[in-house]
Amino acid sequence: MKERFESPPLVELVAELRWSADVGDDSHGPMLHPQASAAYEEFFTHLLAELSRQGYGASERMIPVGFPLLQQHPVIRYKKNVQPASAQDKSASTLFQAGVGIFTINAVQPYKSWEQFRPVVQIGLEALLGSNPKRVGGFSLSLRYIDAFKGDLTEGMTHREFLENALGIKVIVPEALQKLSVDGSTVVPMLHLVTPLDFGTLQIQFAEGEISGERVFLMENVVTASETYEGSLEVLLKGFDAARDVVHQSFVGMTAPIHHKMKLLKEQ
Repeated sequence: MKERFESPPLVELVAELRWSADVGDDSHGPMLHPQASAAYEEFFTHLLAELSRQGYGASERMIPVGFPLLQQHPVIRYKKNVQPASAQDKSASTLFQAGVGIFTINAVQPYKSWEQFRPVVQIGLEALLGSNPKRVGGFSLSLRYIDAFKGDLTEGMTHREFLENALGIKVIVPEALQKLSVDGSTVVPMLHLVTPLDFGTLQIQFAEGEISGERVFLMENVVTASETYEGSLEVLLKGFDAARDVVHQSFVGMTAPIHHKMKLLKEQ
């Protein structure tokens, strides 16, 4: 059985791969030597060709041509070709980013689930592997989910009250601090938890925030694999599937008190 929600708080998904770039002996530090940059410019061109076959032929440069390239920093963004999108085509809200030693697959609403996002991840991975970036060793993998709980789910609660009542996270404040408080209260604007997994870590960050002028409570789930993965589509997808399962179990378990507000759907 899969738990799904009609109104999930999900605002963004990011599947990310990193690798040690093969930049030669002439490159020192985070910036690339011009010759090494030229080799990666070829990779960006090949990647555009691969993604264009899947309809992602529009590219946007984030670092101008001729400027030094930073390792592990996106350089080019690839988007869907400009054309009227049908109501059924959710891929218009997806994009890819590539840099020296980094590749990300991003999606925002109307995506609501991993099942909808996974085919886009596969497109990106196939294009990346087909472009064969110069690297040493395997790929490091991480999956990021960003949720924004709005007023319909927080119902006027403080961040601390929401953590306790909606997510089951109780923050115990020492009596010494309670005595110092002018009104007995203690604000918890942020919280960071790290849970070790058998294949990596799950990091969850909670914080107060704002989206389009609306007060929200943010929750960022990041699963990072501790081992590297070989350049195989099947292996990489399996790694992302495992990361997604961790986020899903964590989210469904913690948000049980507000499932009815998110309109839980159950599928056999």
